[in-house]
Amino acid sequence: MKEKITIKDIIAKLQKRDTLATLEAEFLISQIIEKKIAPEVVGAALALISTRFVETQELVGFAKFLLSKAIIIDHKIDNLVDVVGTGGDYHSSLNISSATSLVISAAGYKVAKHGNRAVTSLSGSEEVFRHLGINPNVSPQLAKQALLTHGFCFLLAPIYHSALKNVANIRRELGFRSIFNFLGPLLNPTRPSVMLLGTSEVDLLEKYAKAALQLGCTKGVVVHGFDGLDEVSNTNKSYIQEFDTILGEKYIFDPTEYGFKLYHLEQIKGKDPAYNAQKIIELLQGKASEPFEDVITLNAGFLLKKLENISLAKAFSKARQIIKSGAGYDKLKDLQNFYKSN
Repeated sequence: MKEKITIKDIIAKLQKRDTLATLEAEFLISQIIEKKIAPEVVGAALALISTRFVETQELVGFAKFLLSKAIIIDHKIDNLVDVVGTGGDYHSSLNISSATSLVISAAGYKVAKHGNRAVTSLSGSEEVFRHLGINPNVSPQLAKQALLTHGFCFLLAPIYHSALKNVANIRRELGFRSIFNFLGPLLNPTRPSVMLLGTSEVDLLEKYAKAALQLGCTKGVVVHGFDGLDEVSNTNKSYIQEFDTILGEKYIFDPTEYGFKLYHLEQIKGKDPAYNAQKIIELLQGKASEPFEDVITLNAGFLLKKLENISLAKAFSKARQIIKSGAGYDKLKDLQNFYKSN
């Protein structure tokens, strides 16, 4: 007979800096979300987890429970893609994941881009898609229609994860990053099977890949730039962790080995949402600055490598070709027309 899990035992375990098992993590988040424990106990638990690096079992336990409470979009799409990062790199770069997602959609793949409002940057994915003419505040039914008929949708996290409202105040009062800051990329309500996951913490590379696999993603890449970007960087090398049904190779990627130049972070720095959206439009028209085009080519390339089982060199070449062709701008106009009429 299994012993009953109690909050007292969980706190005691966390005080010893022990890792919670998946079921223990699920129980803890259920008690937090359902407000069955006092705010000070919630704060203590989150603070104790934050004294060390979060582990795979804890990510999976929290994510499983939150997904069980989320509005889920059912579909039968093979190779549904998401490009998403943890944020929190404090570099306020251009919206690299959002731009990459549109390029991948232009390549013919269906993309469900999960995102939120800005936290540490000047423009989050919510703000930039709004300025691109893609309404982030649509119903799940309309988002699903956009995905099925036009191959792309943007999913604003709070619409699908209303349970997280119950911890919003506590998170604000904590004043430090908690496990909740690392859960977003694992909570896409379409449960995509192919993902490019960016993390601002290098320690999370392997853990994120394992968590994604346990949550049903079948292949993808977890990335972290040496410069701290939660993207494949073109200002320095990047750490790469691949996965394909099982944990794959972990290595350091040097863009100069594939003919790319290295730039300064200032050259891919973003500003307000209107500015960032305009830079994405220029990219999709094939008119971007070389630094921005290159960083999108890198990130899209890593996804195309997984999607098409081709070499990185061929994937980068294809990504560049899609960007230069203007197909991304055609895709954007198509999406704008859909959202205007709905």
